[in-house]
Amino acid sequence: MPSPLNVKRNDYHNNRKKNDVKTPTPLADFIAEKVTDALDLDFYRIVDVACGNGVLSRAFFNLIGKDSCDVTGIDNNPYFDDFTYMMEYETDDFLRPGSEGLLFAEPDLVVCNPPFNQGEKGKSFLPELYMDRIFSIWPCVPLVLFAPMGMLLNQRMKSKRWKKLRDQEEQITSILPLPLDVFEDVEFHSFVLFFNIRNIPPVWYLTDEVINKINMEGI
Repeated sequence: MPSPLNVKRNDYHNNRKKNDVKTPTPLADFIAEKVTDALDLDFYRIVDVACGNGVLSRAFFNLIGKDSCDVTGIDNNPYFDDFTYMMEYETDDFLRPGSEGLLFAEPDLVVCNPPFNQGEKGKSFLPELYMDRIFSIWPCVPLVLFAPMGMLLNQRMKSKRWKKLRDQEEQITSILPLPLDVFEDVEFHSFVLFFNIRNIPPVWYLTDEVINKINMEGI
């Protein structure tokens, strides 16, 4: 079976997706509105893993309001902002066992748009590593995870990742397929996976309004 053009063009080894590609603000706003409607909490404790410049978690903060939302960001390039408390360790440390004691009480929501490139040994998707680490610290926490197509698709029957996603307690409750060109300056096959969040359609799509806003942001 021939490989789709976009798979060849975005070869994981020779044409890697940049690690600092940010979440489009209109996309973050769209996700925040849907997730907060589904969770419907009085107060939100949110952890943004691989937060970058905080676009994804800022959308939640702006929507919920500072009196009803507390955000903690984790990233390799620490920053301090008016809405986020930055942890005193980096994402590389987060992936290592032993960091649990540095974290506060279990969050109500974890959001994560991680690097898509494979790990150092070239055998593991970083989104999978982040997912595993998040659920090892906070089992069954609601999670919004950006991931490449290979997280779910093109798996063989003996695939450990495929079996893990099938059998683990933390289940994918919704999928948001993303257009190939949703990220600025890169084309990549991806979607947003929602774990343990009910009351969201199993599969849903960006509206024309959101797409137009993303296009305007890129101008």
